[in-house]
Amino acid sequence: MRHALGVQDYGDRWSKPYRNHFVAGDRDADAWCALAAAGMAKLVRNGSDLTDGCPTFVVTDAGRAHALAGLTFKRRWGYGKPVNP
Repeated sequence: MRHALGVQDYGDRWSKPYRNHFVAGDRDADAWCALAAAGMAKLVRNGSDLTDGCPTFVVTDAGRAHALAGLTFKRRWGYGKPVNP
């Protein structure tokens, strides 16, 4: 889910989320369907020519809170301590 949100690990801090989608291929589709059943994700498209027939999911607010819990985000600009959203 962190990948779907676009966060990256920089060792002692993470980049802030900037997107919210994931195209689940054959390996990932079952895991994302389970996340959707648990309320952590939502299926938004079953498949299209653009995704080569693979389903597209987004992370729900509950999934976002779970995926980002405990992370320290890098500051946007300037000096000071890293900040969280």
